[in-house]
Amino acid sequence: MKATLSPSDIFEIRKLSLISSNDYEYALDLYAPIIGIKNLSVYFAFIAEGANEQKPLSSFLGKYRLSSGELESALSYLEAVGLIATYRKNIGKKAIYLYSVMAPRTPSQFFSNELLYGTLRSFLSEEECKNISKKYQTDSVEEGYENVSERFVDVFHLNLGNASILQSGPKTGERRFGSLQLGFDTNAFMSSLAEVNPTIKPAYITKDEIKRIARIAALYSYEESAMASFVGDSYHPRNTVGTRIDFERLSELAIENVKYDYLHKEQIKPTSSDIHGDAPTAKVIRMMDNMSTIQFLTKLQRGNKPAPSDIKLINTLVVDMGVPENVANALIFYVLGVQENALSGAYVTKLGASLVRAGITNALDALNFLGGHAKRNGKKTSEPAKPIEKKVEPTKESEVVDEVEEEEVDEDEFEQMMKNRGRK
Repeated sequence: MKATLSPSDIFEIRKLSLISSNDYEYALDLYAPIIGIKNLSVYFAFIAEGANEQKPLSSFLGKYRLSSGELESALSYLEAVGLIATYRKNIGKKAIYLYSVMAPRTPSQFFSNELLYGTLRSFLSEEECKNISKKYQTDSVEEGYENVSERFVDVFHLNLGNASILQSGPKTGERRFGSLQLGFDTNAFMSSLAEVNPTIKPAYITKDEIKRIARIAALYSYEESAMASFVGDSYHPRNTVGTRIDFERLSELAIENVKYDYLHKEQIKPTSSDIHGDAPTAKVIRMMDNMSTIQFLTKLQRGNKPAPSDIKLINTLVVDMGVPENVANALIFYVLGVQENALSGAYVTKLGASLVRAGITNALDALNFLGGHAKRNGKKTSEPAKPIEKKVEPTKESEVVDEVEEEEVDEDEFEQMMKNRGRK
């Protein structure tokens, strides 16, 4: 979280990009509808300020009749769209702020950015956006015309013996614009995509495609797991790398699913169950908390690979519904017990939705919740005997459980637990 600005702080403007007269027009046409003209005026004021000179912030606030709160609010918008980047350095009780000013994107760059154009489209009508694009269209020469322009070398008869001609000139500034901070976790996305479709490897998706996916995710506030599901449905493996993702279809899926709130919520972070000891029940619960859902189901099936329909159901639970994997493990363990080793998709997803709404994040709480759910629904023959109590057994100081996968559960005990699931 940013520190609150104080009039006694020091500020300095750094112009990281060349700014042309056209940029003022670009900013007004493309950025003002998104961030508001008042916030954009702070950007123009920064451009007008002298660069590379440290001044008290109070002088800027007084000059433009701004409060520190109004400046903070304007900066948040300017930073978000990449017009300003803010850097802070503490010196004693004061802070020095460097405000780096960058150029707005050209209309071509702006309209080709799904996130920026999508945001503009949410404020303006389609007709208004088209009118802006027409304003910046350029002409081309029709076929049939011959280019008869003079050549450079014919007009300027250069003295090739002059060594200065071959030297490069001094360095100047260049046009730069700020990157948009999207907060998209590529590793989480690729991990989810591998579960959706294991044949899609990271090498098959280019950096430019990742950027486009991240922009769409940011525009609609989708989780990485939701985007993985959409990409899986938009992927054409027979195309060449760089053209395998149908972005038109991907955008359609993003729009179609925007009404589903669960795709936009921050994913529930799993926690560990508060259970210790060497009892078979404790070991299995720790196993649930530390295994992926596919690994756990494979364990329940004594090493046999889960059916494709079961893998698809797991994907629905974990990727689409946001059920933490340890909770999904407990859910599958419970349902296999009460439904005689059958996984009914409708029943599993119904219980999964209840677990998400209840905010359950570990296997022990999930089992207790599911036991209570059975009681509330009047199931007498298929409910667990009673909720598992969270009794913490004393452990030796040197005992640390890091990798539950390494714990061994006696086969006979495990077999008996499998038979007794969901029974009194």
